[in-house]
Order: sequence, then structure tokens, then C-alpha cells
Amino acid sequence: MAIAAVRAALLVALVLVAAAAWMPAVHAVVLRLRGGTVDRAITVGRAVDTVLMDGVYVTNGVAVVFDVAAMLPGALRIELRNCVCDGGAQIYVRGYSGEPASDRSLEVSVTVLSGSYCSLVFAHNLPAHTNVTVRDSTIVTPGPMRYSQLSGLTDAVASPLVLHATSLSQTQLRVSNTVLRSLQAGGSAVYVGGGVDLLSSAVVLDGVLLEASGGQTASAMRVTSSSFLSLRSHSVFSVTNVSAVSSGGGIVLGERLAVFDSVLRWRASVR
Repeated sequence: MAIAAVRAALLVALVLVAAAAWMPAVHAVVLRLRGGTVDRAITVGRAVDTVLMDGVYVTNGVAVVFDVAAMLPGALRIELRNCVCDGGAQIYVRGYSGEPASDRSLEVSVTVLSGSYCSLVFAHNLPAHTNVTVRDSTIVTPGPMRYSQLSGLTDAVASPLVLHATSLSQTQLRVSNTVLRSLQAGGSAVYVGGGVDLLSSAVVLDGVLLEASGGQTASAMRVTSSSFLSLRSHSVFSVTNVSAVSSGGGIVLGERLAVFDSVLRWRASVR
């Protein structure tokens, strides 16, 4: 009865969000989910500016999508605390396919995420002045992943942290005190694909364990050969106090790395 009640409450909250999408966005909607299970795909979008998920269990290989482009103008916030993600589930922070709107900023906080079979994905162009923090978490991909929301990704990616086709402007993405582990053949702990462009932005991995044990084609971090990583206008890509353990390649940056007036910093132990 308790589980049914929690699921019912969760369903009501999602119905309210869906209903809001049909009404003019006059007032902001704060979506708060405490406890409960998400075992069906959901997209949080129009008429929402703040999402708080605390102690939520995401499973059954579903996609939870935070559609930033559809959210309200202004200061947006997405916070996940003490959540569990397994069964091949994916959590997406999805931006704009084109130029981001200039009337919003974004803060994303992921704290104590326990992902036993999970992937955290940042895709497409995020608003300027975005601040992303992932800390005190363990995210593992022990098998193939089905990235249902993105074209151009295959099951072989199998990465706990994915940056895909994204442009970051005046933005910071920081991962700290976190374990990122891929066990799938050909997988990588961090995957960069589809073209990633940093403009006056920073991607920082500090105090992170990167582990990929999926054979000779696995890598602790991979920029796919068909993609590029570009740093411009005082951007920083920093990997410090990081232990990288891989049965294949360690850090694979591909053939299309471009650094202009920016810093690429590596202080990692690679085994």
C-alpha cells in the first residue's frame, strides 16, 4: 500500500506537469519528488523552472529527460539528491538544438547519485552561465546502454558520463569525489562525442576515479574519432587528482583537439 501510494503521488505530480504544458505559462511550477519509483519514461519541460528529486528510484531502462529548451525563462534549477538509478536508466539534461535562448540560466546539482546501471548525459547546447556540479556519487555502466534520446550513439558507448553535441558558453561543469565506471566491452568512463565546444567555460574533474575494464577497446576517457573537442577564449579542461584505470586506452583525445587561448590540464594517474 505504501509503495502504491508513493507511485500514485508521483503520477499525480507528473500529470500536473503534463497539464501545465497545455496552459499559458503565467506562474512558475516547482516540481518536487521525494521518494517513489520512476519506471516509465518522463520528460520535464514547459511550465517548470525548478525540479527537485530527493530519494527517487529510477529503473527499468527508462529515460528521464530534463528538456531545458522547453522550460520557463529565467533562472532554472535541476537538483537530484540521494537518488538511485539502475536497470540501464538514463538521465538527460538536454539543451537546445540551435542557439540557446539568452533569457535564462541553468544550475544543475547531482549529489549522492547511486547508479548501479546508469548513464548521466549532457546533450545539445546549454544556456550561457550554466553551472553543473556532480559530487559524492558512483555511476556504473556494467553493460550496454540504449541511448533512446540521442541519434549517433551506439550501445558500445556504455559510459556513465556522456557529453554529446554540446556548446558551453561561460559555463562550468565540475565533477568531484565521484566514481565513474564502465564495465562494458568498448565502453569508457567519460565519453565525448558529436562535437563539444567550450567558450569561456570550464570542465573540471577533480578527485575522480575513472575506470573502464571492457577489454582492449575500453578507455578511461574518450573523445570519439569522428568528434572534436574545442577550447576557446580562456576555457579550461582540467583533470586533476584523478585516477584512471583502463584495460585498454587511458585518455583518448582523438584527432580533432583545438585549444585557443585556453588551458588543457592533466594531473592524473593512469594505469
